[in-house]
Amino acid sequence: MVELYCSATGKVFLTWALRDRMEDILAAEKPLQRTPKTLTTAAELGRDCEIIRDRGYAIDEEEYFLGVRCLAAPVFDAEGRLQAAVGITASVITLPLDKVDEFAARLLATTRRISMEFTGGR
Repeated sequence: MVELYCSATGKVFLTWALRDRMEDILAAEKPLQRTPKTLTTAAELGRDCEIIRDRGYAIDEEEYFLGVRCLAAPVFDAEGRLQAAVGITASVITLPLDKVDEFAARLLATTRRISMEFTGGR
């Protein structure tokens, strides 16, 4: 199982569904420093969640495994509640930084279409 704090899909849930409970979640199971890039404090994760909310998607930038980059975006229902996260996992070679915006745009378009299914096209 991949932890919420170091996976892109997990960060989607922390940002949109569990933000108010983040400190309790982190206190219950102390975050492990999986790689040098893993965020492990509530302050770091809180800042990351703000960035995620602003841009609309999460990134795991080699935080769980070195050499692996992940993107994830939220799927919402008609009331704006998070229902799911859709993610892309690739090597940093396959998904280099200069391609993140392109892949993120495609991912967001896909999750918007899926969200439309939850909202009945509204």
